[in-house]
Amino acid sequence: MRPCAELLFLETPWPEVDRRDLWDASEQYARRSRRHGSLPRIPAQLSTTGPSKP
Repeated sequence: MRPCAELLFLETPWPEVDRRDLWDASEQYARRSRRHGSLPRIPAQLSTTGPSKP
């Protein structure tokens, strides 16, 4: 696995950040979908390899 960085921008200015903001940030982080550099899979019916035959 390669190292990576993820950024999260909060609406709350830093001096006013409290534990609720940090908790919300950790929940947002946990919900993220990570591909680790790979491309998303394209379903076969949407593939651009050529015309589909009936």
